[in-house]
Amino acid sequence: MSRLVLLLLVPLVVGCAAVSAVPRPPSAPSPGVSAMGSAPARPAVVAAAALRDWDARRADAWSRGSVLALRALYAPGSVAGAADVAMLRAWRRRGLRVDRLTTQLLAVRVLGSGPGRYRLRVRDRVVGGAAVGNGVHEGLGRGRIRSEVVTLVRRNGTWLVASAT
Repeated sequence: MSRLVLLLLVPLVVGCAAVSAVPRPPSAPSPGVSAMGSAPARPAVVAAAALRDWDARRADAWSRGSVLALRALYAPGSVAGAADVAMLRAWRRRGLRVDRLTTQLLAVRVLGSGPGRYRLRVRDRVVGGAAVGNGVHEGLGRGRIRSEVVTLVRRNGTWLVASAT
């Protein structure tokens, strides 16, 4: 892996994640509703679905280089959000963006929850993506497995990251 990609990949892994290893419930119900629509889904299933959706929106924001779209994924005052936005701006200044950013969710454990709020232990890693722009098109490769505590809050029907440590 080239030095450029290593310099880009290490800070990119700040985000949380979603995608493959955590099984999806059959027919992927709306968060908070079981597949039958009658009883609440298990909190871990709801949280994993929220993370999958959040991560897809984050990948889209990075692909478009959209600071506004990225900022909208975080609760106001989120330190993790400020760091992610600063990183995206730095990439944009170098004329780069990230296409096909893919993060693999390895495990999610609910540490606490309340109305419209989850505190989670998340294990994930970046498993795909490419740095593109200014004559560069280089795959990011696999990142290291990370474990962090993520707090999600639901605002206006959308899950946001309030913190990630």
